[in-house]
Amino acid sequence: MDLAAQHALSADQQFWLLLANLVGILVLKITLVVVSYLVIKMGYQLLVDGVKGEFKFKSEMSGVKADLASASPGTLFVFLGVVVMIFALVVTYEPSVEVKTGGEQGNQSNEDSQAAPLPTDNPFN
Repeated sequence: MDLAAQHALSADQQFWLLLANLVGILVLKITLVVVSYLVIKMGYQLLVDGVKGEFKFKSEMSGVKADLASASPGTLFVFLGVVVMIFALVVTYEPSVEVKTGGEQGNQSNEDSQAAPLPTDNPFN
């Protein structure tokens, strides 16, 4: 009997592992949607209140110029919130079960783990 057959998961174990994966993904997606909603709401409130950022940044390095002018922080927060919301709703994940046995987890093959041989001659003789 080979090693994979010895450590095969039962159908019940596979079900619970997949369920744990799906619950974790669901919690992550709900958290991202709630956080992005709060960021969008904060950005909207900044826009309504008329908050403005007043700064100007100029840089020149190796002939490349960069200018960053002030923009409304509300617009930035709304944009970032929308990006996070799209990420939360669009990105998909295929759950899978991969089992590694205790002997396979941290061990490398003998060829990979061999160190250079120690010198045998003594320079102090």
